[in-house]
Amino acid sequence: MEFVCYLQMLEYVLTGGRLRRANDVTAAYVMFEKPENITEEKIHSSHILGWCAEMTYAYAYILDDLMDSSTTRRNKLCWHRQPNVGITAVNDATLLYQVILELLGIKFRHTPEYLDIVNVVNKVSTFSLVRRTFASTQKQYSLWHYEISLLLGLMLIKDGQKKVTKEWIDICFDIGLLFQIHNDYADLYEEESESGKVGYDIQEGKLTWLALTAVPRCKEQQLAAFKEFYGSPVPDHAKQIKQIYDDLKMPELYEKYESKLYYIVLGRIRALPTEPERKYFLNLLGESYKCGY
Repeated sequence: MEFVCYLQMLEYVLTGGRLRRANDVTAAYVMFEKPENITEEKIHSSHILGWCAEMTYAYAYILDDLMDSSTTRRNKLCWHRQPNVGITAVNDATLLYQVILELLGIKFRHTPEYLDIVNVVNKVSTFSLVRRTFASTQKQYSLWHYEISLLLGLMLIKDGQKKVTKEWIDICFDIGLLFQIHNDYADLYEEESESGKVGYDIQEGKLTWLALTAVPRCKEQQLAAFKEFYGSPVPDHAKQIKQIYDDLKMPELYEKYESKLYYIVLGRIRALPTEPERKYFLNLLGESYKCGY
């Protein structure tokens, strides 16, 4: 019975998304490996690593949603909102993470890349937890959204990790920043049917792009209201913060900033020296631009 329940949990938390991380692991392997060295076995391994990447983020989202008392994700109820789940979602998430480590051990324990793979997965899970306490880790967490797939895919290539350049990491960072900015904006300005989740960033007092950009632009009266109402659970207070955003024309500022950052990243990608690099990162940018979780 417990096994059946666990399978139901897996199916629930791993479906409904775009599976970008899973697909990007295989894409990294196929695009950066020499064609003559690509094997069916390694492609299969990339699929396993891709699912481990997806499960790592599912683990983080289960805990995230529980701590935020979120209602929906991916246009369906959060896992802890399911009947008879509630706080036991903590146990489910912990079990999910242990399954990831067990799966990696079964498949890769006797390979030279095993410890490096586990290290990457551990770093992502650590950032997902620490970011809630230290706002400065938010950018790093956004970075790992894209770096995890790249690094896991490269680990299937001989000396693959040595291929990673500072420019690749910087591009991952900027794409992650685009992703995070859009997510911050969508939390307030997109309908649930578009974003896939109900947003509470204002009520929770989160450090978002909207808040960071708005505060320096506030007049004295607006700033006083912002300090008083931002982070308040009262619905009318959230409405007043949104009104401040509207008065400051935040949607217009968002569109300009996002577009500017997009073309900066696009230019950096087009300047990469090889076709596989350009193809991989253009695909990453295209699937992430104006897309949420």
